[in-house]
Amino acid sequence: MNIVVANVPYHQQDEGFECGKAVAQMLLRGLGRPLASQGDIAELLKGCGQNDDWSTSPDALTCILNAHRPKRFSQQFIVHADNERDVAMRRLAATITGTGIAVPAVVMENKHWVCVRGVAFDEPASPGLPATIRGFYINNPMPITARKAHSKDHRLDPYPRPFPHADDDACGIGSIFGTGCEYVSAYGWISDYWSAPASTYGAYITISNVPQSPYAAQSFRVGPPLPTVGGPNLGEAAARAAAEHQVKSNPAATRGPLAERLRHPKAMPQSPGQSNDASGSTYYIVTVVCDGGLAQVSIDKANGALRGFQAPAGTTIPDSYTAEAALGALQQQSLRFRHLFDADQLRLEDVVLDPKFFWSPCLQTRSPFIPIGRVTVRGHQMYFIDGQVYETLEDVRA
Repeated sequence: MNIVVANVPYHQQDEGFECGKAVAQMLLRGLGRPLASQGDIAELLKGCGQNDDWSTSPDALTCILNAHRPKRFSQQFIVHADNERDVAMRRLAATITGTGIAVPAVVMENKHWVCVRGVAFDEPASPGLPATIRGFYINNPMPITARKAHSKDHRLDPYPRPFPHADDDACGIGSIFGTGCEYVSAYGWISDYWSAPASTYGAYITISNVPQSPYAAQSFRVGPPLPTVGGPNLGEAAARAAAEHQVKSNPAATRGPLAERLRHPKAMPQSPGQSNDASGSTYYIVTVVCDGGLAQVSIDKANGALRGFQAPAGTTIPDSYTAEAALGALQQQSLRFRHLFDADQLRLEDVVLDPKFFWSPCLQTRSPFIPIGRVTVRGHQMYFIDGQVYETLEDVRA
């Protein structure tokens, strides 16, 4: 397997609709520009013909990149809208391997921007045949930046003011600070990120400084999912074994940018979390202890295929999904729910958490590693996501 990864720093988005600004911030810094704030980028977008259907439209993001790209880049960035998913995936791979520059991509229809910074691929068996795409390394700017309290009672608002970004900030150390670089297999990319085209365009959207990528259709192909141990229809023990096997043997883990953090993996003994994706298929999230800290591996239940893995620079992962954790979150945010009940008077038996999670892109989560738990509190159905409780799931746009 060959791996090509662009040098792009990781930063989270500061607000729920600022994924495009964060991607611009990361990409421009990776190209050698000074670190711009997402607030400054938002101001610059006002002069770029922003479309009201988007928080950061493809044309507006392209405008920002062209206006602030280094002078040595003579070729302008342009928007690509491919009707066929395989063509768009081949374009991603060919652009990264051909230029060494990361590619902004609209994912989850038109709900989110991510920075595709690397590709893993198998060389062709014979000269003249296409290489096989095995997966992509991405910087996903979710979740929203870790923040300092700005209200009189922090329980009113779980999202106070952000820390300022810096080259050595806390972004990417795990949990509420984001995961940094993560790996998404080709199967996971199709299942979770490009399961459908961007609804506004009816196409798969990327931005690059390669005008047409004439080699994109010929030099790569999208490979089928690789089977792993224990498939099909994995149980929990088999899912743990599959996660360990993938981290130990998959070159995307052993030789990629996360290799140092993924050495000597051992799946934790507790039951892995099961979640349904937007299409209804089920996957496991297995927590793995490695030399570099804690990692998470996503394994498809039906066929045992790897969907992806993440290994934050720190030792933290998203909060545990238990009724006790949900109760603690409710009491920490008690003032937000005072119109429904007195959270400080709740007892554990008042909180019922559905043991099976689901994931669908929304304002609160745009990562399949951050699933959604249904929690019922004294007859009120709510949602438990990464240590926070919400009354509703809010729609979002990229």
